[in-house]
Amino acid sequence: MTSNNGWSATVRQSFQGKPFVAGKGIWEPNVTGVYRGKAFYLNLGMKDDKLLMLMTVPGQDGTLRNIKAIFEREARSGGA
Repeated sequence: MTSNNGWSATVRQSFQGKPFVAGKGIWEPNVTGVYRGKAFYLNLGMKDDKLLMLMTVPGQDGTLRNIKAIFEREARSGGA
């Protein structure tokens, strides 16, 4: 999968049939900020109508940094 903000990842379905996928990815080297060129672990899951994301990025000192996000579709007006 490829994001619109500079990272991509390869994920696989859960082995136990759970409603999530997990994998590894990398931030592009041309992204500005502390995550530039960093590898990470990614977990994505569905809960109700929301997409939950947990990205774990190892820091320079070896500590793990978690990036959490919840995505939800927005209803469009006009029936589209």
